[in-house]
Amino acid sequence: MFSPETPHGKKLLTTALLKRAVSDIQRARQIHEEKPPLQNLVKQGVVGDDLWEQLTAAEKELDMEVQEVVEEADIYQEGWGPKIFQEAGQIAQVQAQQAQLAAQRAAMEQAQTQLGARNENDELEGHDHSHPHSHDGQQHPPQKATNKSPTLSTSSSATSVIPDGPPRETDEERRQRLERELLEWEDAEKRRKGKAASKTAAKAGKGGKKKGK
Repeated sequence: MFSPETPHGKKLLTTALLKRAVSDIQRARQIHEEKPPLQNLVKQGVVGDDLWEQLTAAEKELDMEVQEVVEEADIYQEGWGPKIFQEAGQIAQVQAQQAQLAAQRAAMEQAQTQLGARNENDELEGHDHSHPHSHDGQQHPPQKATNKSPTLSTSSSATSVIPDGPPRETDEERRQRLERELLEWEDAEKRRKGKAASKTAAKAGKGGKKKGK
């Protein structure tokens, strides 16, 4: 066991308590999202009252947990109790933003991988003729990935224990990067189609000369 009387022990204990508060916020958000639809299902008779009772019991248990965290926070640092969930809310918000950015990057990488495989296949088939990859005969650029994630707004700043730091991109920077990648993709498509048209014209010219002889 670590002692709050030593600087190292106090830091470890307060960090663990703050992580616990973040987990409580995430649980509270989940209960808040599940409660209205479950209440409607119970009223409609789709599900039984036992599920509703489980949810309300979890809500009461969480209320007790929150009170316990506040009391422990005041033990470790006087006056920290009323503020700990504000700091935890800021951390939860940063984590949600990081998860959103990670999902968007993964979607972009997947789209680029699929696009690369498609272009490679087009180059192999382009020696004779090109095949459309969609009903309208046109290739389409990857769609911008969106993954909305709920965030929490708080009035205080997070402490130095925020995991992994702030997001690396702002919304505006991410939008500009996506637009730049799409423009590069369109330029590459134009160059590829231009090369294919040149090859077709060259073959047609050779065929005409042979017929003339």
